[in-house]
Amino acid sequence: MAQPAPEAGTDGKLVWAPDEVAARIRQEVTPEPSLPSRVALAVLAAFVLTWPPTFVVFALATLVAPAATDEAGVGRVALWALQFAGLTMIAAAAGAALRRSTEAEVDPIARQITLRIAGQTGRSRPAPGWCWPWPGSPWASTRC
Repeated sequence: MAQPAPEAGTDGKLVWAPDEVAARIRQEVTPEPSLPSRVALAVLAAFVLTWPPTFVVFALATLVAPAATDEAGVGRVALWALQFAGLTMIAAAAGAALRRSTEAEVDPIARQITLRIAGQTGRSRPAPGWCWPWPGSPWASTRC
């Protein structure tokens, strides 16, 4: 097989890549964050994304139906929201700790099962052995 000819004017010298290409390569070879940093990031994100909306929902529930929340004050509502956010943070930390990498890994067996199910549902006729109970249907069977 013939070797590709060098670009005209390079004379076999190194050619520097443009800055965008270098930045993209640098981004691809950056090491994965460590496990403690992944867990800390997941816990922080879970708290920030859970506590404020939960507090708002619980506060509105207290305003709308004070009897249902035992006429709780702002402090108690904040504590309930903090407890809910705490449980969410624990789940996020466990999920981040148990995940092997930042990229989603697809289990080949699960992928095959999904493709088989998708293939089964894409049929234009029911599977053999199935009865179609509606008499006007084009797939109606007299064997039911």
